[in-house]
Amino acid sequence: MNLIYKFLDILHYLIILFILFGFLLPVEYLIYFLIIWPTIYIHWKFNNNICVLTQIEYIALGKKDIPPPVNYDFIKNTYKKMNLDVSTQTALLTGMVIITIAWIVGFIRYIN
Repeated sequence: MNLIYKFLDILHYLIILFILFGFLLPVEYLIYFLIIWPTIYIHWKFNNNICVLTQIEYIALGKKDIPPPVNYDFIKNTYKKMNLDVSTQTALLTGMVIITIAWIVGFIRYIN
């Protein structure tokens, strides 16, 4: 397997873990957690709903075609690794809701 692809795959998961569990950080580090989710969300909106890491993964795998807009392969594959077969819409919606709830919890901890 391509070393760059493996690195990007691991980086993807580390970012997801940070987004999901960053609200547990000590309060003095919460600002980093609070910045990353809105930054990623804005990045997706300006980049045609495509994660730049996914684009780089496609290149690293030698795929000629850039993933199409609204491509959620990474999210759906993550669910598949948990033996969950969900639609693209369900994968996106549950991911957004869970991440947003975690962000709100972190924000509440930060302002208190």
